[in-house]
Amino acid sequence: MFDTDGAWMEQPQDGWPGKVTKAGDEHLTVEYLMFRQTFRRDNGRASEAFRRQWIETAETAGHNARRSAAAATLRKHGIRLDTGHRLTLERLEQVAALASTPTSS
Repeated sequence: MFDTDGAWMEQPQDGWPGKVTKAGDEHLTVEYLMFRQTFRRDNGRASEAFRRQWIETAETAGHNARRSAAAATLRKHGIRLDTGHRLTLERLEQVAALASTPTSS
């Protein structure tokens, strides 16, 4: 489970672990920490709380963390990605690795 304001709430980088306790056609109920929240199945966003919370599978969270790390590496080297770019995660990581490779003068 992730929260937009997670950084100041000491949210772990890979989110808080949660457990689906109820699954319906349109919603999932997830228990995490000492809370219970309902999320939409179609987009993983909270039904309440101004949609500032969302859920992801561990696999998706890991994928997103890798993508963010590669993009941060590129930004560090002055490379910006356009919104909607079509680089796969693997290609993005390859470009980030190339950008980090020292060059000889």
